[in-house]
Amino acid sequence: KLIINGVALPFYIPQTQVGDYGQVLSNVFLPAIERSYKAEFPKRTFYNHRRRHLADQTTIVSGSRHERFVEAMQQGNVVGVYFPNCLQGFSVDASRKQMASLPEMFLLAGGFDTCASMVAYPDVLARDWKTPILDLAAMQWQSVDYSLYFRAYDEDLYIDNKGPIGNSYAHHASGLVVLG
Repeated sequence: KLIINGVALPFYIPQTQVGDYGQVLSNVFLPAIERSYKAEFPKRTFYNHRRRHLADQTTIVSGSRHERFVEAMQQGNVVGVYFPNCLQGFSVDASRKQMASLPEMFLLAGGFDTCASMVAYPDVLARDWKTPILDLAAMQWQSVDYSLYFRAYDEDLYIDNKGPIGNSYAHHASGLVVLG
């Protein structure tokens, strides 16, 4: 009940086949963010600091329930609601551990759901440096010690890797997703 008192962003993703998560993230979702971000903020730049480093290096974390999201995407169109900052202040590691205590309907947000929301709502999720840093806590990059995140500033938005995942910061937020 309390989760709906915060930011809740509905999103849609058409049926998408996913072979390599990082490759689809790199070739489909990140270019879509760049187009949307530049349309909303024409004088700003989107930087992918992991360009050429996502394919074969980005995987779903066990226990995140994010694999359900990917399965749904491969079977048909997906409608969901992204709650971007309900785990704000938690470390990536703590966000992952929190999943065991949450109802099964909640999935830890990863790349595709966060990206779809970023495409639809760049004015909300990438407005300026005051917006929370969005951890893609359902993802690991290269090893269990690294994840990915989006960070907005007043002049740009970027995606990069995060480590160590055990550190918590008040301005970082892992999101949750509920599928429709």
